[in-house]
Amino acid sequence: MKAETNSHEINDPSLSIPEENINSPRFEWLDQFRGMCVILYIIGIMSWGLSGEIVDGILPVGSTFYNHGWAISFKLFDQSPFDFPSIITIIDLGQPNLIFLVGFMQAYSFKRRENRFSKKSAWIHVFNRFGLLLATSVLFEDILLSHGLFTALFAGTFASLAWASLFGGVSAAYIRKADNRVMIGLIIMTIHAILYAIPGLNSFEFGFEHQIFYIPWKMINLSAISIVASGYSIYFLGQGEKFEPENILFRSRILPLCLIMFGANYLIDFLQWADNPHCTTSLAFLTIAISSLGMFVFYEFSRYDFKIPFFSAFGKNMWIMFIISPVLEWILIALIKDVVMASRWMALLLAGIFPLVLMGFIAKVLEKKKILVKL
Repeated sequence: MKAETNSHEINDPSLSIPEENINSPRFEWLDQFRGMCVILYIIGIMSWGLSGEIVDGILPVGSTFYNHGWAISFKLFDQSPFDFPSIITIIDLGQPNLIFLVGFMQAYSFKRRENRFSKKSAWIHVFNRFGLLLATSVLFEDILLSHGLFTALFAGTFASLAWASLFGGVSAAYIRKADNRVMIGLIIMTIHAILYAIPGLNSFEFGFEHQIFYIPWKMINLSAISIVASGYSIYFLGQGEKFEPENILFRSRILPLCLIMFGANYLIDFLQWADNPHCTTSLAFLTIAISSLGMFVFYEFSRYDFKIPFFSAFGKNMWIMFIISPVLEWILIALIKDVVMASRWMALLLAGIFPLVLMGFIAKVLEKKKILVKL
């Protein structure tokens, strides 16, 4: 592949976008990958509400593989995540994978807007998205759910997406080469691991007026994942908005880094286990490996014209799916939790199938009517 032999030239940087390519179609393979992440998010939202209380003999409903592993460990052993290694499930990787995708697309979007309009326009988009996501997080996490201001600003899903979008834009604006973006992100993760290993620092807290704050471990490494992903946007998409297969640096960058990240995750986990609530460096490395490999897999699917039904519809309106899912979970759990917990057949129908069918119907209607909500 030509791009493989000129990988250092492709890392350049300017990401200049030819004028004729400005209005090119969406990348459906990315919508497919994004749709998979959204579906896992919906499943995770529902399974969280049905986690049970193992210590009290109330077993979780549904497969624990589709629930947060740390929640099961925490409830079973009555230990904080600092003291006990968590089980890592596919749901624990859901949010970090989304962060990778947000950083990937924010970096690409920044350059696209800068070339089409101006750098000022690109920054306005970044800060508008950051503000809207953070405001949504405060509304859900602090005002409605009373999870506290720290969660609303640094640890909740919408807050994490807000910071990821900000750092994805910053990376695109100030770090020109893809390799440098990846290296800076990995350096931040290494520093995170060193500081997190200091006794007492990982659980350090301070507070005022009933608000407790911690070192935002999760936000730091999720932001680092976003910075790494901004480099991958060049590895995958090259310099322009018009996608060309030869721009994918699979052999020279994506596959080698994927294998290195898998190996690093395996080794570091012996010293500092993967942990979702604080996104330890072991989990961050695993996220980079799985996200980059997953995106390539969906690209390969597209080469054979293979698409998974409904995935694109979910992916195109990711933000609406994110907002509706928690609301649906509150309603269903409030109305049917006792019924669902008492019968596995009812759990399958009402908690396992119905939410996905309902959300899939909404997503397909929005897609058919060409309604696309972007932040």
